[in-house]
Amino acid sequence: SAMLRLLRLPLVASLVGLAVPAGAEKNSSTCDANAKGDCFGVPLGKQLTIDTVPKKVLEAEYAVRGEIVTRSFKLDKILQEGNHSLPFDELVPCNIGNPQAVG
Repeated sequence: SAMLRLLRLPLVASLVGLAVPAGAEKNSSTCDANAKGDCFGVPLGKQLTIDTVPKKVLEAEYAVRGEIVTRSFKLDKILQEGNHSLPFDELVPCNIGNPQAVG
């Protein structure tokens, strides 16, 4: 199912201690077609499902904190108000969760 394919991603697997080779996310169907009865070396009985992912992983929260983030919120508020003297009109968030924002 689509849910199982999502849960086979290396990030989730690494969170629960399963080793998954790099690039596995590009070929998640390998698990379905594997004749050895395993998924990247992990027995099929050990596949992650929404019921087997540890509760701590499902409830995990990640907050970016610090002076830079606090300042960015203040600058964003100033930009939203419109009448400002800042030398820019837009903020591009570049924290750990979205490096794609800068190309």
